Amino acid sequence: MLLEIKRDREEKFGWRGIFRVEDFFAYERDLPNFLDNLQASGCRMLAFGIEHGNDVKRRKMKAGPSASNAKFQELFARLRSIGIHSKAYFILGGQKETTETAEETIRFAIDSGVSLAYFALYKEFVPALRTLQRAQIDGSNIHSSYSHYDQLKINWDTIMDTADGNVDDHALSAFIGRIDPNRDQIDPKALLTCYDQLAQIGFRFADLVKYSDHHSTESPASSILNKVNFSNQDAYEAKVAAAYVRFYMRPEFIATYRSLLASGY
Repeated sequence: MLLEIKRDREEKFGWRGIFRVEDFFAYERDLPNFLDNLQASGCRMLAFGIEHGNDVKRRKMKAGPSASNAKFQELFARLRSIGIHSKAYFILGGQKETTETAEETIRFAIDSGVSLAYFALYKEFVPALRTLQRAQIDGSNIHSSYSHYDQLKINWDTIMDTADGNVDDHALSAFIGRIDPNRDQIDPKALLTCYDQLAQIGFRFADLVKYSDHHSTESPASSILNKVNFSNQDAYEAKVAAAYVRFYMRPEFIATYRSLLASGY
């Protein structure tokens, strides 16, 4: 069907899709010329739920249990070679997640060769669901905060715009100190140079970081939040900010972003 539409509309038709990892590899195994047909039908981007940068943790999440980091890197490279961009969904936080294991996810996202990365905030639905079910039975109001979420608010674009190339800007320095406390991963000058070049062609963090909600900080839901955010909400939010800044503020991404815009992103 898509191939027929593409033939009728020639170069005017393009589409983006999302796959479960295991489904994609199964289609590729069982359907002849699957990847070539995707490209011929006008596919411009494919998204996948990768979840974590650690193979063992990913398998525990049941996200592509048979796939490895190397296999994802190879897939993204093959897609790139035929002009199809890729997007990966990762999760930061969770039971037994630490800043160190979250760092594995960030590093893999950067090294994977994926075009776009989205870092979702972990939400623990099972305890909340049990509490809601219990409240329906005993009529208590303990569930009230479980049905509400707080939104991660970002001001990263404002910080970059206000700095306006000044690496000594106070707000910029405070922001970098928060997301890179050891000052060994983010160079202020390189950050501002990269952001300026991307902003000139329409890039804004606010366009990427959407729907980043997390469990309410109010009791009793805060007890769930503390189990999935390193028990430190500020450190958690700083790690999320670091993930986005380090992934997107790279010279390599400038070329990728231009290519994305050219393909209708």
